[in-house]
Amino acid sequence: MMKTRFILLILIGVINTSCIFLKGKSKSVNDFTTYTWMKGQIFTNAHINKEGKPNPESKDYYFRYYGVNYYIKFSECNFEGDISNFNNNFVQVLGEIKNGPWENENKKNKGRSGDYVVFSDIKTIERPVKIIYTDGNNNNHILISSKLQYDPVMIIESSSGIYCGGSEKEANISPETFFEIYVRLIDICETGKYHSENRIMGSSQIQIEYIDKKEVFILVDNKELQDAREYIHSFFEKH
Repeated sequence: MMKTRFILLILIGVINTSCIFLKGKSKSVNDFTTYTWMKGQIFTNAHINKEGKPNPESKDYYFRYYGVNYYIKFSECNFEGDISNFNNNFVQVLGEIKNGPWENENKKNKGRSGDYVVFSDIKTIERPVKIIYTDGNNNNHILISSKLQYDPVMIIESSSGIYCGGSEKEANISPETFFEIYVRLIDICETGKYHSENRIMGSSQIQIEYIDKKEVFILVDNKELQDAREYIHSFFEKH
């Protein structure tokens, strides 16, 4: 009898420990192993029912990530803070993107579905004031919150004496676009896969300036950086 009670006490201790870790939530630890930090913007839009009609009196929260707006499904989030404190802010969330119905079964307007985001933590991001991306040919891409400039290498400046990066270009951009380009570039830098100690031939340099500090990354050429460069140049094509 005493042995049985001892085993029960051990089991109760294990159960209590797991409940404390999950802060009273019913999800298991394994539910969060696929969570990663994602940088984006939280904002609200008028609620859209399954017929596509907006209701200005009701708001839904969304997370803009890499140019896509993802519905925030709070019923699956493990976040216990006040989301309104982050509305219209640039943040990073610890979560994942999923696909399925947006509404709970007891909602009258159930029927909306698609990609959505869930998360367990939110942190505000220090936004840069300026970004200088120098590509493998030494062409400069200069970004501030409202403007994008392309400062190409001229023939007289090129090491070969024959290369020219084209003509100078300029485009007006929104603060949201500026942040989106920043996210694409900083995500590449933070992977740590493409770092180079020296500026070798064909490598790129990304300089990110904040209010009180500056970060410089030297990267070897890679597909992600090529895609980011094409994305940046797509804004010049619109002007």
